[in-house]
Amino acid sequence: MHHFSCYYKKIARDSVEKLTKTVFQEKLMKYGPLPIRVLTGIIFIAHGTPKLVNIPGTQHFFSHALGFPPEMAVIIALLEVIGGFALLFGVLTRIA
Repeated sequence: MHHFSCYYKKIARDSVEKLTKTVFQEKLMKYGPLPIRVLTGIIFIAHGTPKLVNIPGTQHFFSHALGFPPEMAVIIALLEVIGGFALLFGVLTRIA
């Protein structure tokens, strides 16, 4: 009899450990995209800010090196900075 009770206790303990681990993993997975989102937002802001600071240089680069219309420089720079802040603060992200 004693052998069976130890066996069932082990099964119960293993089941509780798996359930606890699964619940913890599910809670942790909600925050998985957070560091990626924050780092991407910081990168967008870091790359968009110099474009906004030096608009004439950016327009010159866009028109001569890339062949884009110079007006696109302001639009792209604003999209990078505003989009970076939106990513950083989690605008339009799923609420867990």
